[in-house]
Amino acid sequence: MERNQETRLFDVIAHQLHCVHALTGLAPAAKLCARCYDCATCPYDQMLDDMAVIDPGLGAPLRVSAASH
Repeated sequence: MERNQETRLFDVIAHQLHCVHALTGLAPAAKLCARCYDCATCPYDQMLDDMAVIDPGLGAPLRVSAASH
């Protein structure tokens, strides 16, 4: 496959990837992933992480505040 075909195919696939947070219900269902699941560099993922309420005893997120929906 030529490089130009690969680039076009990647562009088509990338425009159909749903955000992992949409799949889990933390984001609107129509939200698409603009980073090809590279969540470590995603500002939306970081925003949700920042909004998570942490249980000090467990060190795990309990929920995301209602303002994110």
